[in-house]
Amino acid sequence: MEWEPSPDGDVIAYNIYRTTWYHVNDSLGDYDMLSSLNIDTTPELKYVDNAVNNGTTYYYKLKSMGGTNNLGDFSESSVYSLLPKLEFSSMSPNGTNSTLGSERLLSWSYGYHIEMEDYCLTVLTEENEYVTRKRLLPSNYVGGAQSWQIPIEILLDSGQVYRWRVDIGARYMDGRETAGSESHWATFLYLGE
Repeated sequence: MEWEPSPDGDVIAYNIYRTTWYHVNDSLGDYDMLSSLNIDTTPELKYVDNAVNNGTTYYYKLKSMGGTNNLGDFSESSVYSLLPKLEFSSMSPNGTNSTLGSERLLSWSYGYHIEMEDYCLTVLTEENEYVTRKRLLPSNYVGGAQSWQIPIEILLDSGQVYRWRVDIGARYMDGRETAGSESHWATFLYLGE
């Protein structure tokens, strides 16, 4: 989760709450507090929930806490469901000695259907510095080979190892993905031209 800062100037922390959607009962459970993020010790306004199960729908809300420990109102809720992790039959190139060819093509394939609407391909340096992120529509929604060519405008350093990953997005509501999954990280060595 990521969010914008509260317009109230005296915020010292954000409390994060989560509940589960019960499909059988068509209802939400009670919101429980997951964490309280003090903005002095955690200045980034984001939270990663690592205690989730595949296929379960979760709703999240925030409350800001002021300097006198007074709590603000709940934020609007956000919903998310983790899809099963993508099992790729191939990601190419992949390996610190696997070079990115002159065509600068990243390719991947998987062998089963998953309820995706798009891919988001991310490239980072070996030190996790952002290089690029590109949202792509699949050429085939039921698996098979996919690829993306890194544009020449994106500068890569010769001799540098890069990391890349493919995320999937699904069930968009109001322009936001409410379900998704991600591949493992693959690597390539760029030798330049």
